[in-house]
Amino acid sequence: MLKLKSKSKIIRKLGALISITKKNSKIRKKLPGEHGILSINKINTLTITDNFYEKLIEKQKLRYYYLISENSLFLYYKKAKKIKGLLINNLIKILESRLDNVIFRLGFAKSILFAKQLINHNHILVNNKKINISSYLCKKNDIISIKKNTVSQNLIKKNFNNNIKIPSYLEFNKNLFIAKYNNLIDIKDILYKINFSKINEYYSL
Repeated sequence: MLKLKSKSKIIRKLGALISITKKNSKIRKKLPGEHGILSINKINTLTITDNFYEKLIEKQKLRYYYLISENSLFLYYKKAKKIKGLLINNLIKILESRLDNVIFRLGFAKSILFAKQLINHNHILVNNKKINISSYLCKKNDIISIKKNTVSQNLIKKNFNNNIKIPSYLEFNKNLFIAKYNNLIDIKDILYKINFSKINEYYSL
């Protein structure tokens, strides 16, 4: 399971990520901490160059947006490379199909972290079966719904984000709180701005 640093440190380093917080922030020029001397415009004692640091930042932004481990992101990257088509599109498709992300994008949770908790505590059904693995990759025509009990229904409906824009790859019935995953993910559906070419360069080193 991903061990998160404090939210404030992540935000100060990478800027605000909607999956973690609604607050606005800018990427700082120094790493968090009293001795954060690494600058985007300088080379530190470990000889990390500006170019490498920029690649690292983009990779970390992607990782923390989805709140996944370093190893998971690398495995997704390798999987995306093996699929026909554009690497960027393949990687987005995999990441966006994660169940915790789908729950977040439906507005069932105000953050991906909360979405993970809903899944881990058996509040979510996929095709009417309990799925408690947040990394579950949704497949075409999967039906996502809430467990049919009062606790689960009230918990999610109480925290439901009614103003969220549902992505095109999800068909959602707000009255029944049931969604269908159609697998047609468009790069326009993502909520963040990340330089994917930098990420590709990072893993190509």
